[in-house]
Amino acid sequence: MSYDLNEVMRHFKANTDVSPYGEGHINDTFLADSAPHRYLLQRINHNIFKDVDGLMNNIVAVTDYLREIITKEGGDPDRETLTVIRTTDDKNYYCSPEGKYYRMYIYMA
Repeated sequence: MSYDLNEVMRHFKANTDVSPYGEGHINDTFLADSAPHRYLLQRINHNIFKDVDGLMNNIVAVTDYLREIITKEGGDPDRETLTVIRTTDDKNYYCSPEGKYYRMYIYMA
């Protein structure tokens, strides 16, 4: 991957190194340690997911809905559903100058 992932991380307000994580077949996934959380950074395969904006809007809509339900039922939404990390310009994904798309979640062990 030719784009600097540290530069990608800065767009998510996280200044930390990343390392490859897992062996995904569709997206490239990276693990980042940055207090107070660990994060998963993914390069979205936009050859598979042609409408990245629609994909991410869908994910945010579902996770926001789940957070609301989990909270009403007395659960812990930070442990029971994904948390999408927004970029410095308040988007739910980042597109690099090379046209690569990235999203970030809080890592859930």
